[in-house]
Amino acid sequence: MEPAEITEAVAALSHQVSALTHSFQELQTEHRQLQAQVQVVTLPPPYTPPSAPIQANLETPFPEPHVKLPETFNGDRTKFEAFMLDCCILFSLKPRTYNSDFVKVRMVISLLGEEPKKWAHTLLQDHDPVLESWPSFAAALEAMYQDPHKRESAQNIIRALRQGRHPVEDYVTHFRHYAHDTAWNEAALLDQFRRGLADHLKDELARVGVPRSLDTVIDFCIQFDRRWRERRNERPPSTPIGGSRENQVPFNALVPVSNPRRTEEPMQIGLVDRRLPQAEMDRCCRLNLCLYCGRANHQARVCPAKATSGRGKSGFITTFSRPSPLLPMPHLLLPISLQWQQKTFPLQAMVDSGASGCFMDTTLATCISLPLSNKEIPVEIRLVDGSPLSSGPITQESIPVQMSLGPDHSELLHFDIVTSPIFPVILGLPWLRLHN
Repeated sequence: MEPAEITEAVAALSHQVSALTHSFQELQTEHRQLQAQVQVVTLPPPYTPPSAPIQANLETPFPEPHVKLPETFNGDRTKFEAFMLDCCILFSLKPRTYNSDFVKVRMVISLLGEEPKKWAHTLLQDHDPVLESWPSFAAALEAMYQDPHKRESAQNIIRALRQGRHPVEDYVTHFRHYAHDTAWNEAALLDQFRRGLADHLKDELARVGVPRSLDTVIDFCIQFDRRWRERRNERPPSTPIGGSRENQVPFNALVPVSNPRRTEEPMQIGLVDRRLPQAEMDRCCRLNLCLYCGRANHQARVCPAKATSGRGKSGFITTFSRPSPLLPMPHLLLPISLQWQQKTFPLQAMVDSGASGCFMDTTLATCISLPLSNKEIPVEIRLVDGSPLSSGPITQESIPVQMSLGPDHSELLHFDIVTSPIFPVILGLPWLRLHN
């Protein structure tokens, strides 16, 4: 190779080495830049304390639940305790809304109506000190509208309470509702609870023995009553449905007397002929049974039991003694007063040992504007001679009315509404037995 060619080759190689060196340096520079970027990405950001608005959002509590306001209290003493309890529940579920006695007192005043509202507005106008705190205002409300005879009323109601053909759970619910207000000890409550049970439960308790604890008796009765009702529904259609002879009666009602001329009762039909509880009616329809006698292979309109028992005679009737104007006889009349919703009416009541309940004339109930309600099951009325009352079955009853007899006696009564213009108010045999 010529020297000139060697010189050119060396120069070319030197140029290539310089280019490679420059490229290598550029690669190193880019590598360092990439490393710096990676470190920036992987390192956590420096801690910065949260600002005041963010901290405030973190401390914001959960929203309060939506609670329905209690119903307006218009002075009905039987609803006062429920009204006060609803107010306390409202305050406890929305503590931020009702966070002061001032707000609580004004809120309750806004829920008052009629006479209670006038009473509260008078306190506001006079700047009465009882408005300064919720406990003092609640105590003033209780002094005005709490039932002064709550204990006596509860005792009278619980003595008349009967299970009838209702499930025992319903009986337990009503019993516990009034038991708290009776102030009776457990032994007295246990004895009264047993007396109001249906016959099949009384029979089972007589067989196994009555536990000493009321809660134990209640648990036992619930379990046995459920099994008993399940077994009754499992019976084949050919099995008679007599069962135990307890009546389908509303709670707080005394059991009417039975008809001594009736020797057979094909089905427990309650207080009125051909009227069954819905559960019994569904069962008979499902098993294709007669709705009158409970047996199979025929329908109620052609039931052979009707031909022997007579038209429209039920197994349980209510007797009602009405005096004849042709037979003068002495009557025991008692001065009474009826009170409800801040209204008081002085009246006279006849005590009639031949009547099986407490009755009020329909005209009197209309004149004094006594609120009435329809009975779940109409009650057939018969006079002492066996003839039906011309006005027909009882279909209405009064609301619970406070009846006062003299200065020391008061009780809560329901009145069956009948046509009785001669003696508008009648206290019958159950009332006599209760106070004998």
